Amino acid sequence: MTKPSLSLLLLSLAGILAVLFTGCRQPQPYPAAMQQAIRLIKTRPDSALLYLQKVEHLNEEPEETQMYYHLLCIKANDKMDVLPTSDSLINRIVAYYENHPDKERLTEAYYHQGGVYRDLHNAPHAIACYRMAITTGQGGSNKTLMGKIYGQMALLFAYQGLYKESMTAARQQYAYGDTVRNFCGMAFACRDMARIYHLSAQIDSAILSYRKGYEIAIAHQDSNTAYSILSELGGVYYEEKQNDSARVILQRVLKYSPFSNVCKMLGEIYLQDEKIDSAEYYLQTVFKEGDTYNQIGAYHALSQVAAYRKDYPKAYQYALKAYQLQDTIRQITKTEEVAKANTLYDYHLTEQENFHLKEQAIHQRMTITGLILSLGILFSAGGGIYLHIRQKRQKAEEQAKRLLLIQEEHYRQTQQEQQQQELQIKELTEQLQVAIRQNDKLKQAQLESRKEALESSSQQLLHTIESQEQRIAHFKQSDIYLLFHRATDSHDLNPDDWKTLQHEIDEVYPQFTHRILMLYPRLSTNELHICYLIKTGISVSQIAHLLNRSTSAITVARARMHKKLTGEEGSAEKTDKIILDL
Repeated sequence: MTKPSLSLLLLSLAGILAVLFTGCRQPQPYPAAMQQAIRLIKTRPDSALLYLQKVEHLNEEPEETQMYYHLLCIKANDKMDVLPTSDSLINRIVAYYENHPDKERLTEAYYHQGGVYRDLHNAPHAIACYRMAITTGQGGSNKTLMGKIYGQMALLFAYQGLYKESMTAARQQYAYGDTVRNFCGMAFACRDMARIYHLSAQIDSAILSYRKGYEIAIAHQDSNTAYSILSELGGVYYEEKQNDSARVILQRVLKYSPFSNVCKMLGEIYLQDEKIDSAEYYLQTVFKEGDTYNQIGAYHALSQVAAYRKDYPKAYQYALKAYQLQDTIRQITKTEEVAKANTLYDYHLTEQENFHLKEQAIHQRMTITGLILSLGILFSAGGGIYLHIRQKRQKAEEQAKRLLLIQEEHYRQTQQEQQQQELQIKELTEQLQVAIRQNDKLKQAQLESRKEALESSSQQLLHTIESQEQRIAHFKQSDIYLLFHRATDSHDLNPDDWKTLQHEIDEVYPQFTHRILMLYPRLSTNELHICYLIKTGISVSQIAHLLNRSTSAITVARARMHKKLTGEEGSAEKTDKIILDL
């Protein structure tokens, strides 16, 4: 054997021995503080973070220990809802595990990478990471993690309006939860499926899924999940105008925890029942912990409470506060829309760059050309989005100001009439005293007669709102009101019935049709009919029957009307509120 061959053989044997030695070597244990953090991270992530902070000389530990340490930190922060600011750390972790044979850790790394992109509002990239996690974790032992991955995908698909894909993911989430008896995961899967049914206007299916999720959670002593799901079920009943069912459910939830959305809905229900003190109590509770959206609804309802008590200045102040909060929401929405557009562009740009990096150098010129075109599209799209948002905001402000002006005008006219009458009564009183001193009997009698007439007129003005309440009560007993409430489909009504209903509504709510057309003059006949039926207190399902449409079509029409009436996107329920308040 030649010397080179011998040398090569010795080197090969040395390499084989080194590999065997490395493979047989026991992995170095993690630092004690890190081991304690691993034990606590599922149930007490805040304590786990404290232990992780106690790990010393991390840079001297093996690279695997360092990577897992950083993964644990991301996991703990995610459980504590601490939002990430960058994707650089999780990308390093993923890159490390992609080059090391540990499928479970790689699956977990992909899962948290998806979570980081989710929190950075990059939904397409997040879904891509979750898909990688599913591919890697398929056939693995961590079924609970697989259920969580599908749960996150269900939420992201629903966020993008992809309800079919969202439902498929939610069902996978439930199946994995059922496999390992993860009852919390099963309850959340039922809740997610219920939300999708609700968004798709499949109300009965939504109610069944909410009830199933609640029953699973409550049967396994997970009260927080159970009552969170139950509060959403109460919200569905409330939106469907089934106030008695909603009240019973929401009162049960309130005994467990004072959720702000529950207090808001209860306040609005009691307001509809004219139990004003109870309504005010629940509505005021919203401001203790409620988010901005619930506070807007509470201010609107409190404005009605104040108007019911004839405290019009206070009603105006509440309405103004609601408008100011809505302006804040519009600012946030504008920022999110621009960020979402940029994120979607960045994702597609990244995918395009990754594709071109795998191509031959001959395609570099095409890549540069495509990049320049894409940047041009970005600037054009950005400018278009900015102009569109600006125009939409201006239109929304004009519509909101118009609504406030209508309320303000009514209040100002009432105040002016009352002030004028009080001034005239004062002048007549002074003239009467002069006539008494001059012993002018004829003039005295004339002045007393005029004063009595003015005082009577003033009394009538004070009773105007009470008369309005009487008109509403009379309307609810009228033949046309009962005809529409008893009708089952469009064949029970004729054009004269619709004209009569319009006339009665305009009598009870003066100039209602004129005011709704002031907000959007080009409302269709069908949309006006929806407005009249909402004002008459007809349920959404019955409106669908009377107009020969599906429930989902009526929901979509009401949501579109919100944009027409206010200039901004809004839900069907918000449209109902505008019509009922007008």
